[in-house]
Amino acid sequence: MRPRQTRGAARLGFSLAETVVVAALFALLLVLTIPALSALSAAKLTSSGRELADFLHQCRSRAIAKRSLVRVGFVVSSPEASEPHRRYAAWEWDKKTRSFSPFTSWHTLPSNVILAKSLPRNASRAAYIQNEPSTASGDWINAPEATVFREPHSRTEGEMTLTYFDFTPSGKAIYGWGEKRNLLLCLVPAETTSTGDVDNWIQFSIDTLTGRVRVYRP
Repeated sequence: MRPRQTRGAARLGFSLAETVVVAALFALLLVLTIPALSALSAAKLTSSGRELADFLHQCRSRAIAKRSLVRVGFVVSSPEASEPHRRYAAWEWDKKTRSFSPFTSWHTLPSNVILAKSLPRNASRAAYIQNEPSTASGDWINAPEATVFREPHSRTEGEMTLTYFDFTPSGKAIYGWGEKRNLLLCLVPAETTSTGDVDNWIQFSIDTLTGRVRVYRP
């Protein structure tokens, strides 16, 4: 005759079984969630890149159509901590007031996408750079030493600092201290690895002689 299992032992066995099931479900949830979050992040990066590319084309077209300067600015410091390297807009030269006036509304990148100050550390392994190394060469619009201007902040009494470049009436792009053929921008995920490596990014290269915008991805 088999010994009868005590009620306490049965309760303990059931608890252990429950724990194993919960742990297995949690592991499965992680396996399913991580790729989903990664896909969502990639989708936001892609849509942000498309929006910025359209914005740059719009600014260049406006400069040519109006035969005027159009200034493209990117926030690098602001009273609101969430705005630096994520907010941008454009202004056009007003010949009557002899000053720049807003041409577009403000655009803001998603919270998990930012404008980088340079390419990721592992960018040299990207196929497009290996095929044409010159694509990684240019003046970084978002670099710390870039030329800046200041604008009053719309929701506070402070002001924002922005780096910028201008599209000319002929469609060219000019940049204060720039010396190279291309101007560079790069969108990256807000969170990177401890080594600074990034698996996914979008690089924009603006030809200063023609104003043409090229977009590269790894």
